[in-house]
Amino acid sequence: MSTNVAVLSSTRHIIATHRSLARLVQYGQEFAAGEVAQGRRVIWAPCHALGRSLSLRSWIIEQANELLGASSSVDAPTLLSGAADCVVIADPGVADRESLRWLSDMLACAEEVKGVTAAPPLPRLVVLLPLRVSGADAVHDFTNQLISLGSEDAKLVGREADLSTIEIDGLLRAMPLRNHVFQAAVSLAPLPLSREEYHELMEEASASQAEFDALFGSPLYAEVSGYLVPTSTEVRERLRANLPPEALTRGAKLLLEVCRSRLEALPDAAIELHARAGDQKQAARLAKRRVNDHELAGRFSEALRVLRLGRELGFAIDSATPEIDEARTAGFMAEVGDFAAAREIVKPLIRRRNLYRNSEFVESLALAMRALAMKDNFEPRMADSLLRRAIRLNRGDLDSKVRLTVLRVSLLRSGAFGLDERADWLLTHVNQETLSKVSAATQALYLLETGRQLAQDGMYKRAYKRLRRMISLAGSDQQLASALLLMSRCRLHFADTEGATRFAAGSIQYGLRSATLSLVREAAALLRNAGQQAQAEIKPRRRDKVKPRLAQVDVPTRVVAPPEQMFDILQRRFGVLRWARRRAGKVESYGSTNPPVADSTAVYEEVEGQVKRVSKDGGGSGVRAVVLLRHGGDDLVHLSADAPSDVTDESIVRFLLGDRDTTPLMDTGTPSRKNVVDEYMRRATSQPAKRGLHKAIETLFNKDLLLYLEDQGFTKEDMAAHLGVSRATLYRMYARAGLN
Repeated sequence: MSTNVAVLSSTRHIIATHRSLARLVQYGQEFAAGEVAQGRRVIWAPCHALGRSLSLRSWIIEQANELLGASSSVDAPTLLSGAADCVVIADPGVADRESLRWLSDMLACAEEVKGVTAAPPLPRLVVLLPLRVSGADAVHDFTNQLISLGSEDAKLVGREADLSTIEIDGLLRAMPLRNHVFQAAVSLAPLPLSREEYHELMEEASASQAEFDALFGSPLYAEVSGYLVPTSTEVRERLRANLPPEALTRGAKLLLEVCRSRLEALPDAAIELHARAGDQKQAARLAKRRVNDHELAGRFSEALRVLRLGRELGFAIDSATPEIDEARTAGFMAEVGDFAAAREIVKPLIRRRNLYRNSEFVESLALAMRALAMKDNFEPRMADSLLRRAIRLNRGDLDSKVRLTVLRVSLLRSGAFGLDERADWLLTHVNQETLSKVSAATQALYLLETGRQLAQDGMYKRAYKRLRRMISLAGSDQQLASALLLMSRCRLHFADTEGATRFAAGSIQYGLRSATLSLVREAAALLRNAGQQAQAEIKPRRRDKVKPRLAQVDVPTRVVAPPEQMFDILQRRFGVLRWARRRAGKVESYGSTNPPVADSTAVYEEVEGQVKRVSKDGGGSGVRAVVLLRHGGDDLVHLSADAPSDVTDESIVRFLLGDRDTTPLMDTGTPSRKNVVDEYMRRATSQPAKRGLHKAIETLFNKDLLLYLEDQGFTKEDMAAHLGVSRATLYRMYARAGLN
């Protein structure tokens, strides 16, 4: 269970290329076997074995959840860092563009924040790339991103190619495949299945063992990481090419029964099976729910996949007005950047005047044209006209009216119009009383839009107040990251370096979770500049009175999951009995209070970004302990004697490296006087000393006090009465604390 690896923090991805997908799958099997032998966990993502409605992102997240069991982790970076050390992606040419972009951007975000703040160690990627798809735009962008992050090419030897369609048909004719239902179920499987699941399908379909052995023992299928996957993208299509429709329907019903538990974790995959099983109404209901969920979360590509699947399989989410689905499809295409296709759908819909009384159709078409006008210079006047009509049609729905008004305001302020005065006049119709009656999502949209515009106009004080209200209402990680970045720029305008760094670190946290590379880059650059500026402004002092200062301003935000969730992953994946965690003199313990004495101990030390073993290999098969020594805190982990065989010191240490607190922890109960003084001294000495240390501490205390009272819901009158000061004195306190 031990390794002698000297450097644990560097990761190089692999891009393996060959003419034959079967040869690449074989290479992936050998690579995965080597990784497992070294104690690393591998997630397989065979893109050619995924159904039309199932995205690569959904499959990777589901596999990570399955490896961790019922883990409570919610953010994708921590989930992936705890679930696996390596992700093997086979045939990315058939994967959706947005999933590839999400994966590469998440890796780029983690690389961008190195040296700025802590980030969970993301797994290594191994891409099995057939040469026939290497020139596709999405694959080209994906591989270029990996090359920029550090990857190595593995050009496999051999000139063998994939089986042609004629060769696949010849192999299938030579097999004793007489049970059409079993054959249909195998060809329609929307996700990779294990040998046991295929065997259950065989039994339920009353197929013979000879058919099972002939199909899965042939060169058409290979077993990787416990799943049987085809070795060519045409295998499943040729397998169902000559089957009667009745067999396909029965095969889909059989899959729904056998794979019920798997489909609960992947509801998108169930849509295709319900449609092929003849239950169009259930497919439409499930598709409508999933499209709305994806749209709220900002996953427009996955919503687009579901809508396209409905068009291909002949069911509409809105059966009464199919044009609504077309308008929403155009809107999602515009959001993901497929502008040409969106234009082709929108142009005939504009002339459907008979549908202009349908509020849902008008709203969907207006949003599609708004996205095209703002992103692709499409004619904006029709989009504005449709938005006005949608607002009139939704006059009775206050929430929709306010939401559409805010969206129209953003259109008028964009480069398509540039009518700022008209937009400001429209916002005067939304007062605080109206805002209190709408949903939290609409309030967040209104506050973010107004805060962004106020910041652009130089009114940082008002912008900061709007955004501070908005962050408690944000519905998505990307929305929260944008708001925190704007708040950081507002605080930087008022020379509040501490507040700027805190909000910039928060923007990094949620930008990493949403894999928004542009936001993470801006926040990281702001964080570096703010730290350098703070150090440059600190006045020189006498040598005997110089206090130790950090190289950069501390960031009091955790990018990784809380310690409780991290211990949940340590316990489920690594078999950890106890985790002792020391941060700045504060020791926390999770798990067993009285673990057995360790038979051997491995000690690692982090020095300048590298982790090296500083003790000999303890060996042994009993209870083990791993110690990680590093700047800012140490870790002690006890592993049970029956820990999983794939657990190594390297995998544990790599996961622990992501758990960093950028500020010293204080007592969770009543802090001692020394802790309070030390905390304010640390924060004051890291700020520019313009009016003395005592004045800096007083300003920081007043700032914390006012923010605390605001969080408790106090009004200005309540604050003045509670503190026993006048309103004028209270406003002076706000000004001195930099909160005005």
